[in-house]
Amino acid sequence: MTMPDTPILGGDGAAPARDGRIDGRRLRSERTRRLIIEAYIALVRETGQMPTAAQIAERAGYSVRSIFERFPDLTALRVAVTDHAIAEARASGALRDLDADRLTRIMSRQLSVMRMEMMFRPELSTVADAVRKKTMLALEALMDFESWARMRELYGLSFEEASAVWVKAIDRLLPPTPA
Repeated sequence: MTMPDTPILGGDGAAPARDGRIDGRRLRSERTRRLIIEAYIALVRETGQMPTAAQIAERAGYSVRSIFERFPDLTALRVAVTDHAIAEARASGALRDLDADRLTRIMSRQLSVMRMEMMFRPELSTVADAVRKKTMLALEALMDFESWARMRELYGLSFEEASAVWVKAIDRLLPPTPA
């Protein structure tokens, strides 16, 4: 759903100007953002490590400043990378990287786990490491695509019903959010 004050983006991600033309600066900025995200993904796949801003910038062909003009910090970039990967998976409608090498398949899953760790960092920071690891395993199983698909397709839950199941289960699993 498009918000009233949000410009409707074309297929290339650029907002049309009032006279119908595409804003070239916005188009270049979106292209830079996409290339930064792609550089991040490529580096993670190659090294199995979280890349530094300097590594990402070098790989993308931009300055470190360009990264932080588009993302307030590396955590925001990681979230954007995960969102990008999820959006690509949804758009393709098919399972990806099934024939890829093992590292590629592992890293695809690791990006989702990293996002959950960031999302629930406040709650997870209050428990011992062993409890945190077990909680992350349970969160991963609970929040994967297959879990959502089972609720929606196999059990016929509406979006709202499936969301309510997730919220209730996650609330029971996680410790209280620290003040």
